[in-house]
Amino acid sequence: MLRSGLATLILVAAAVGMLPASQAVLIEDFETGAGAWMTNDGGVAGAKPAKLCGIYTTSDSAPGGGQQAGMIEFLEGKSTWASVTIDINGQTWAQNNCTELSMWLRGDGSDSEVSVVLRAFYNRPHNPDVAYSQPVSLRGTQWRKLGLRFLGFKDKDGQTLTRDDLLHLTLLQFVKAGSWEPCRFYVDELRAESKAGPIVSQQEVLELDFRRWSGAVRTQIGCNFGAAGAAIEASLEAQDTVGSVIRGLAPCVVRFVLDDYLRRDQEQYDIIRLNQHVNFIQRQGAKALICLHSPPTRPGDEAQKGQGLRQVFRATVRRLVTLRAGEPWGRYYELLSQPLLQPDLVTTYDVINAYNLLADQIIQADPDAWIGGPGLASPWEEHLSGFVGGANRLDFLSYHFWGAHTPVADAAQLLSAARTGQSPDLPGQLSFEVAGAQARWQRRPPPEVFATQTGLNSATPSAGQPTSEYFTGSWLAMAALAAAPYIDKLLYTPLSGDKVGFVDEEGQASAVYQAAWLVRTYMPRGSKLCHWLYPDDETIVAAIRTATANNVVIAYGGEGQRVFAIKVKQAGKLALARARKVDPSAQQIQFLDLPLATQQTIELAGPGVAVVQFIQ
Repeated sequence: MLRSGLATLILVAAAVGMLPASQAVLIEDFETGAGAWMTNDGGVAGAKPAKLCGIYTTSDSAPGGGQQAGMIEFLEGKSTWASVTIDINGQTWAQNNCTELSMWLRGDGSDSEVSVVLRAFYNRPHNPDVAYSQPVSLRGTQWRKLGLRFLGFKDKDGQTLTRDDLLHLTLLQFVKAGSWEPCRFYVDELRAESKAGPIVSQQEVLELDFRRWSGAVRTQIGCNFGAAGAAIEASLEAQDTVGSVIRGLAPCVVRFVLDDYLRRDQEQYDIIRLNQHVNFIQRQGAKALICLHSPPTRPGDEAQKGQGLRQVFRATVRRLVTLRAGEPWGRYYELLSQPLLQPDLVTTYDVINAYNLLADQIIQADPDAWIGGPGLASPWEEHLSGFVGGANRLDFLSYHFWGAHTPVADAAQLLSAARTGQSPDLPGQLSFEVAGAQARWQRRPPPEVFATQTGLNSATPSAGQPTSEYFTGSWLAMAALAAAPYIDKLLYTPLSGDKVGFVDEEGQASAVYQAAWLVRTYMPRGSKLCHWLYPDDETIVAAIRTATANNVVIAYGGEGQRVFAIKVKQAGKLALARARKVDPSAQQIQFLDLPLATQQTIELAGPGVAVVQFIQ
């Protein structure tokens, strides 16, 4: 029986042509120099060393590379050509099931392009030599990982490189042709790799139409400052990292909580320290939102002490608002925080009364301040509606949004929350759409809507809960996509000091921040949300039109590898196609050049975010 089953398996494998295990094939890492490369140009045609191009080794190697990289230089050319070439073996690539050419590249910041060419030689009298090429931009000056799919290499007639053609490849070239300005770029870790991923059928192609209109993008991602204050005071390195993260998201809003600066033993607030932190984030181009909430009494506090703290709070608010009045930056104040969970604010009437009293105090000191609240723990219909109708002055409505409030929430529950704006364990709370509409229907002029605390889980996660930085980054991006036309600010927490913060426990910008940066950069506030797709329970895809490009943003929260095939309509005549992505396959954002086509494939090695740009 066992022998029969084994024989059947062998026959089936032979019949379908079982592919070998996939392995990367190293082409060049420059650790032994650049002696394997050849140069040629139209002036010498192989008779002498090229005059228009050269390749040299340099110690400026790629991240994760060895000690050396290659520097390729093209001098100015007029109506000619030049090439830098290395021998390759297409049969070895085919035997290892390779599907793309990968490399690290660092450009010179110019608008130049270089053609990456795979040259095939066939045993035939007609057309024995065929060049399949893809253009690569040299605009970036930082090392970036390129993954050039073989399906993107085309010959002069537009025919795509096929698996049969792969067997005939013998040369890899960097080529300039025509007339060009001088340029220089660096390459490292050239490999042929297998990046096939799941097969995407024609029915699974996601079509996005840039003629549609789903509203203007309102959402900006900001953050809560929290423990970052202690971090930037502890070291200059942390200060630089936190500063770069805030600058990368600016213009954004950073939230401070006045209660974090309370010295209870001294019954006073450290306003000097708060202003130092506010000034720090303003220097990075962000705006400060300060949450003002009278400190609750603690068990054991005497009534007199509690009353004394409230008096100190009111005096501190007057002083703080007066000091900031007239600042050229936006002056945001969120009045109250989770009021219905406080012992002295248990009804909507209590909340409205406390809010209006505090608002009047602020307006007297700074009439032009932006005032909002009440920082509801979650947006329930009766609480939100009653407050919006009763607040005397309301520039923005605020509430908190968490993916879950239980330590046993799983990935499916968290992703459901991000896709809808409703935590599954609080099914009665309002979604992003309804909360935004409710606020704007009731008041004129309509207030903005802020989620002033946004995070994965308000409870301490249990062991095994998905809290990787890549999952959290995709979760935040998904929430931003779902909230795009409804919510004005999503203020993430924490900024630093946690494994799912914008700055990780090692003091480096995390994948959560990288995902937020992709959303901020390629789905900016004021851009046009043309078309949304929710293809499954783990994904949101959106077509975004900006002033400079048509972008497709993909947020994927699944654990497995996933290949997305997208096709766009009305993207205009393409001058450039490229992708940016963050996923577990690399520690930093990857920059990929794509073929000029309205249909593209993009792979995510796990939970992550990708942007495909179609530039006219």
